[in-house]
Amino acid sequence: MNSGSAPPARPRRALLVALGASLALGGPLVVGPASAATRTALTGPDDALVELDGGYDAWSGTVPIPPRWRTVGGTLRLRWRASPQLVAPSALQVRIGGRILGSVPLSPGAGGVTVRLPPQRVPRGVSSVPLTLVARMATRADRCPPPDDPSAWLQLERSSALTVDGAGSAAAPALRTLPGALLTGVGRQRSQLLIRFGSPVTPALLRAATVAAGEVDASGDARGVRIRAALPGTAVRRRPGEAAIELVAAPGPLTIRTRTVGADRSPVVRLQGPEDELLRAAGALRRSVARRLSGTVADASRLPAVTPTARPTFPRRIRLPDGSATGLDGQQVSLPFDIPVHLEALRGARLRLAATYQAPAGGQATVAINGRAIASESLHASGPSRLYVEEELAGRGPATLRADLRAGENVVTVSTRLTRPRALRCAPADAEGRLQVTDFGSVSLLTRARPVSATLSVFPFPLNRRSGWSGTTVQLPERPTEAELGAVLGTLAEARRVTGELVLPAFRLGGDVPDGSALVLARPGRVPEELVKDVPGPKDAGVLAARKDGDAVRILAIGAKALVPLANGYRVGKVRGRVVESLNADDAAIRVGDAEAVTAVQRGPVPWRWPLLIIGLAILGIAVVALRGALVRLRRRTDGAVPPSDEPGGGEGERRSD
Repeated sequence: MNSGSAPPARPRRALLVALGASLALGGPLVVGPASAATRTALTGPDDALVELDGGYDAWSGTVPIPPRWRTVGGTLRLRWRASPQLVAPSALQVRIGGRILGSVPLSPGAGGVTVRLPPQRVPRGVSSVPLTLVARMATRADRCPPPDDPSAWLQLERSSALTVDGAGSAAAPALRTLPGALLTGVGRQRSQLLIRFGSPVTPALLRAATVAAGEVDASGDARGVRIRAALPGTAVRRRPGEAAIELVAAPGPLTIRTRTVGADRSPVVRLQGPEDELLRAAGALRRSVARRLSGTVADASRLPAVTPTARPTFPRRIRLPDGSATGLDGQQVSLPFDIPVHLEALRGARLRLAATYQAPAGGQATVAINGRAIASESLHASGPSRLYVEEELAGRGPATLRADLRAGENVVTVSTRLTRPRALRCAPADAEGRLQVTDFGSVSLLTRARPVSATLSVFPFPLNRRSGWSGTTVQLPERPTEAELGAVLGTLAEARRVTGELVLPAFRLGGDVPDGSALVLARPGRVPEELVKDVPGPKDAGVLAARKDGDAVRILAIGAKALVPLANGYRVGKVRGRVVESLNADDAAIRVGDAEAVTAVQRGPVPWRWPLLIIGLAILGIAVVALRGALVRLRRRTDGAVPPSDEPGGGEGERRSD
C-alpha cells in the first residue's frame, strides 16, 4: 500500500521524491521549441508496484525537471488491474500540479487512461512536476471498505508513466544561477555534461576541469552527472539536452561567459585565459562565489583562489534534522546524516529521538537506521502526544561497516502506521494524522582517523586522506583518449559529490608510477608490473585494484571501463573489496575481498577505557599490597620457629631456652 507518499523502498534510487516547491500551473505558455519528450515510469525496476487500498487512498510523487525549464507539458499514461469486487461509484482521480485533470470510473479487471497536460508556465525555483492519484473504491460487500479489506485494491502496472517535455529560456543563464543551471536531467535520466578542451590537455587544464565538473555534480542529487570529454579538433558533437563547459588556454584576460546553444537551448559555460589561471576561473562555479556574480560575463582574475580548506573537527554528537509528515495510513520521515569516509566510527554510539504525533485511532511507529529496525512504539489514540526513543546502536562489525553505522550517508527513518477511523474510511484525512520529529534528535558516537588500508570499499579514501586530496596524484596515459578523460573526470566529480569536499589532486600524464598515494589509469598490455603483483586472474580491461606500499595506497584502473562504477551514480560502499572487476555502471565483481570485512575484525578502543583502566590498576594495587602483607606475616612466623633437634628434651617446634 502506497498511501499518500512515494514508495519507501530504495529511496536513493527512487525517482518520485520531492525535490522542490509544488508546480503552480498557470495559463498556457510557449517559449520556443521544446526539448525531446522524456518518458518516466512511475516505479523503477527495483521499486514496489504502486497499490491503492480501501475506501480511500492516495499516492503522491514528483518528476524532476531541469531548473532552466520555463514551460512544461506532457502526457500521463496509466494502466492498472483492479479488484473483481469493485462496483460503482469507484473512481480514480488524477491531479498534476494541484489541478484536477480528470476522473475515470473504476471497474473490475484491467483498465487504463491517458491524460494530456498542456504546456504550462513553470515558476522560478521549481524543479519538479507533482503528481497525485486519488482512488475511491466501493465493493459488493461494503460501500466504504477499511484499508485492510483484501477485496478493495487497485494496482498500477509498470507501463504506467509520465512523459514530459519542456523549453528553457532563450537567454544565457545568469552567472549567479551556476552551477545548478547546468543540470539537465529529466525524470530518472541523469544530467549530462560535456567537458570540451579547446587546447591540448595539460595537468593545469585537468585541475580546472576537475573543479568545474565537481561543482556541477555536487549541485545535483544522488543520481550524479554523466560526464563526457572532447579533445580539441575532434568531431565530438554535443548531444541533445547536454550542457557543456569549454576550457580554452589562451593569452589575454581571464573570463567566464555563459550562453545557450542548439534548438534545445542547452547552457554552455566558457572558461578562457592563461593556462595557469584557469583554475581560478573554474572556481567561479562554486555556489559561494557564483551567487555574488552578476550578468553573463565576468572577469575571473579577481575571483578567490581555489585552495583546500582545513577540515573542521568532527563533533561527538551529530544533530539530526527535523522532519514532518501528515495524513493517516503509512507515513515516513527520513533524517539523513553523514560520517566522513576518512573517519572510522567506534563502539558506543547512541541514538536519541523525540517526536510529537497525533493519531486519531492509534497506530504504530518504527524507528530504523540504515534499514534495520531498532525500536517500535505503540501510538495512543489521543490528542497531541510525545514519542521519545533512546537506543544504543550495535557496535560490532567490520572496520568499513561498524554494524548500524557506515561510512558516508546514514539515514534514520521514522515510519508510522496510523489507523484510519471508521468515519474517515472514504474521505481525505490529511489534517487528521500528524508526525513531527523535532531537532532534538541526535546521534552520539566516537570516531577516529581511519587507518590506511588497501581497500576500495570506502572510496575515495584513502586517496582523500588529506583535505583536497593533497599528496595524491592522478596519472593518465601520456596522450589520454576522450573515454579515459571522461572516466577520470567522472570519478573525481562523483568523489566531490559524495564527500562534499574539494577534489584537487596533482595530475601526471605518462611517466613512471607516482610516489605516494595515487590513482593510476593504465591501458591493457601496458600495466605497471609493480601494481599487479598480487592481482589474481587476467589483467584485462575492467580490473580495479588497490595496493598498499608503506603509508601509500595506489589504486590501479586498467582501462576506462574499470572506473565506470565509480563515475556513474556512485555511493560509498557501491564497490567492495580490494580487487574487483567492473561489469557495468551498477556492478563490480569481487576478485579479492577485504580481510577486515570478511573476518569482521573489531578494532578500536573500548568506550570508557580510561576509567576501566584506572579501576583495574587500583584493584591490582590492592591485591599486590595484600599479598605483600601476607608474605611478611608468614616470614615472621617462620623466623620464630625452632627447627627439629636430636637432643634430649628437645622437641620439634619448641622454643630454645637460655
